Amino acid sequence: MSDTWTIPDFGPSDLLTSEKEGFRRLRVDIAQTGLFEGREFRLVRKVEIPAETPLVIRFTSAVDFILFEQQLNTTAGDIEFFAWRDSQGTAGGTFAGSFPPIGKNISGFYREYSGARYASQVTLNHGGTFTPTDAEAYVDYDRAKTAGATAQRVSVRGGDDSARYLAAGTYYLVLTSLDATSVGRFTLAWEERPALA
Repeated sequence: MSDTWTIPDFGPSDLLTSEKEGFRRLRVDIAQTGLFEGREFRLVRKVEIPAETPLVIRFTSAVDFILFEQQLNTTAGDIEFFAWRDSQGTAGGTFAGSFPPIGKNISGFYREYSGARYASQVTLNHGGTFTPTDAEAYVDYDRAKTAGATAQRVSVRGGDDSARYLAAGTYYLVLTSLDATSVGRFTLAWEERPALA
């Protein structure tokens, strides 16, 4: 019996960068498993918000999720942003509009779930209103205001140290113009965490 052991004897070959001894290294990847499995999504919207008419986005997830990015900037005006949990107020009106989640992995390399690409379990609707029970109990706040140049604010940056692991449920994202009509860009990026077999 040989006393010589090699790395492949202890682990799967897909953890190595090469089959050639002396050159192979352990594979290290900075990307998330959720990206390769097709469970990461984003929202990118140009927003044009008239004064006194907030844009309310209802974010509903059937599964727990990790929020990686939430970014607001303005090219004209002054936009204020609040986030609320469903239990923190009352929704009104009709959320008839919808924004489709955009997959972050649209390559041919992805994990199949029941024979198909993973389908997002998040819905993003807009058109209604949200009135908080306590206006000071918001769970996130941001503001972007122009002063002759594009203003930008980032409340969640990419990276493990700033990610938020949130429960399945409904969240209301309220963007209000504090000027006349404000124009800007609003983005979200998240990974869905369903119970996996």
